[in-house]
Amino acid sequence: MNTPKTVSESDKIGPLAGRSVVAARVFDRLGIEYCCSGDRTIGEAAKQRGLAVDLLIAELLAESELGDPATDWAGAPLAELTRHIVAAYHRPLEAELPRLVALAERVLAAHQHHDGKRLRRVRDIVVELSEELLRNMAKEERVLFPMIERGALEALGAPIRCIRSEHEEAGAALARLRTLTEDYRAPEGACATWKALWGGLERFDVDLRRHVHLENNILFPRTADPSEALSIE
Repeated sequence: MNTPKTVSESDKIGPLAGRSVVAARVFDRLGIEYCCSGDRTIGEAAKQRGLAVDLLIAELLAESELGDPATDWAGAPLAELTRHIVAAYHRPLEAELPRLVALAERVLAAHQHHDGKRLRRVRDIVVELSEELLRNMAKEERVLFPMIERGALEALGAPIRCIRSEHEEAGAALARLRTLTEDYRAPEGACATWKALWGGLERFDVDLRRHVHLENNILFPRTADPSEALSIE
């Protein structure tokens, strides 16, 4: 589904990003966080980023002309959506997280003599995020997603609140990483391993925010709609 032909500053950014891939791309490009803060309006988000709201709306409308080539996950069967999340995000994360932890350990060991405090904090956040995300994904695959696929939507309130809380914690950890790494800009003279770590963390940041957005702003709201029980598959 494309971005609507009209966009108001009172529209909420999470639902808008959920309806439109191109809107999500605009928000990503401008640094507007929508995965865990989707209840903010366009006007509020623009003000917080120091952007002119009329220019933000104009950019959303202009980019909508490109159309959305991606799958309309707002209308796909719920079971198809949960399987997509597992295949597109869970499996790659399971492979990538150990690599990022190993890189963080190597960079800290090699450069702790001149930037140890910062690199130790980066390493600690990466380790903590890895452990938390692996637990989070396991709970989704063992408990939450099977309940959704069985159509047990009326019993999802507590599990979803738990997962949302964990998403907020992950979002806060990403914000700390962006601050510590100066938005993943490697310092002058950084070695190849250091650059690889910063680049890997930047890709991880983007992928995780898209992953959380897909759950927080599309999957979870849809499970609150009783009619969705008729379109699980």
